[in-house]
Amino acid sequence: MHSVSSRLRSWLPVFALAFAGLAGCDEPAEFAGDEPVSLRPGGGYGCTQCSVNSPTVNDALITELNLDGVANSSGVTFVDIFNPANGLHYKPDMNPSRDELIARNMNNPQQVVYTGPQLVGKVLSLMTPNGPVQLRIVGFDGQVPSWAAGGGFVNAYRMQYNDVDNVSQPVCPNTSDEHKDLVTLIHGETYDRETNEITPAQGRWFTIACVAEGAYKMKMMDYAPSGLRRANLEQRKATLRMVTADYCGDGTPYTVDGTPVAWRNANGSITPGVAETSLEAKWGPNGALCLDDPRYADPASIHCQIPACDGDGAFGPGIEWRTMLP
Repeated sequence: MHSVSSRLRSWLPVFALAFAGLAGCDEPAEFAGDEPVSLRPGGGYGCTQCSVNSPTVNDALITELNLDGVANSSGVTFVDIFNPANGLHYKPDMNPSRDELIARNMNNPQQVVYTGPQLVGKVLSLMTPNGPVQLRIVGFDGQVPSWAAGGGFVNAYRMQYNDVDNVSQPVCPNTSDEHKDLVTLIHGETYDRETNEITPAQGRWFTIACVAEGAYKMKMMDYAPSGLRRANLEQRKATLRMVTADYCGDGTPYTVDGTPVAWRNANGSITPGVAETSLEAKWGPNGALCLDDPRYADPASIHCQIPACDGDGAFGPGIEWRTMLP
């Protein structure tokens, strides 16, 4: 895994400094953007796709931004929201209960000008150490069904940029999922992509979470701060450790993209869409509490000592998740 700063240096030179112009589950969802796209692979509650893990928490080119223009650890600032159609700039904000971007009137910040699907066709103006970069919002869906029973709906955006050859590129180039420009936003919390540690209560910060990766899946399971189940920090930590096969609780993933695993949480709001054949592990905020059969890795390669579960899949105090192999 690479640090944020080293990854930033690797991708910034290929970003265009300005756009030449704006490029024009269940039932497939269509964005209000430039083309239809199936947004909900595998459906909702109990779906098969939500039982496929990821070794990374988040691999977005830009993982977090501040709504007040404070630079992130890589020196990237969120300047404003720009509408190429009228040449006007707007003050960025968010609805924290919906993790939804808002564009406010610069001269009258009480006035909401755009939100939800109205932001399709607008761009997020960013300033990086190498110059300005703009992310186009090319799609929005506010009705993506949660994977959790009673989890409500999740907002999703499609975000793209133009490279130096003026070719449209997705913001999530390293995901193996077909929807490489699909992200969700998580208000008030950031995630370290080396250690999987969570920094909560970050009021004006938000995370851009790539589809098919750990932070995205955590939100789809209704464990994000905005989720209806109101999961606490320890529950979110356990979720990220579990999805990424971080047995030792230090950010080391012992899996690869697309490895199937049957996960079930203690309160029963998440049940797997694949068979539960053999016990893998039981999970808490610091990683695996016990481990029988790793989903991908050779047991001898795991660098920490974890007691065996001995086939006991029962939930108990401190156990948030149980994982089994299909």
